[in-house]
Amino acid sequence: MGLDLAQAASARFEDPRPESSDARARVAAARDYRDGPIIATVSLCPLRVKNLLGVEIGGQLRMSARRATLTFAGTETKTCKPIDHSWPPILLPHLERYLAEVRPILLTSTAPVDPA
Repeated sequence: MGLDLAQAASARFEDPRPESSDARARVAAARDYRDGPIIATVSLCPLRVKNLLGVEIGGQLRMSARRATLTFAGTETKTCKPIDHSWPPILLPHLERYLAEVRPILLTSTAPVDPA
């Protein structure tokens, strides 16, 4: 489900029709692209919502040459035990695209997105 959402959003990014370049449509596609890999990641590396929402790039999410890890200190978990997951290799291209292309769209967006 998550990868399908990312794939559909990716197709909207690459759609050359003028209505696809509308700021609101672009932000909606970026949001969907972000959400797709999150859904897929949680299905492969179960995390509590609090931990998922607390992920910081360079903190809990660390990148190295063609590898990424999700690491939580014991003080950040309900069980007080550290968590260390390798990012699923199948999702690494999606993470890389998100960081390079999608995240900047979301960070610089001023276009309101209809939540419906």
